[in-house]
Amino acid sequence: MDQSLLRHTGQHVTRVGVDVQDVADVRSARERHGARYDVRLFTEEELSRASAHPLTADRYFAGRFAGREAVLKLLALADAPAPWAEIAIRGDRPLGVELTGSAQAAAHRWGITVIRLSIHYGRSRATAVAVADAHDL
Repeated sequence: MDQSLLRHTGQHVTRVGVDVQDVADVRSARERHGARYDVRLFTEEELSRASAHPLTADRYFAGRFAGREAVLKLLALADAPAPWAEIAIRGDRPLGVELTGSAQAAAHRWGITVIRLSIHYGRSRATAVAVADAHDL
């Protein structure tokens, strides 16, 4: 892991995960894989929100995908099989992150209790930043 992403604060560190997703790439993946892709990656809440705004659904999904990737990087799970269903992004403002399974176990190992997530929905790209206080392992 790039040590520049860790800010040491005594016994604690601030972990940061960042991801950028191209809206066209997400649109292409959704077209190629159909509903199987959506159900595998997104919660019912997210699918419902996107269906209410079909003109911006691809941007929304790109942001939510970037959010999951940012959380994976924060938890240092980027090299493991992605536990998509174990990372739920809730709400809109503020965003909440709920973890289960191996994602929750990784957060516990780091001593993380809260993950703060910000997503910027651009016209062609979505950017997500996840931040959490953790123990210095």
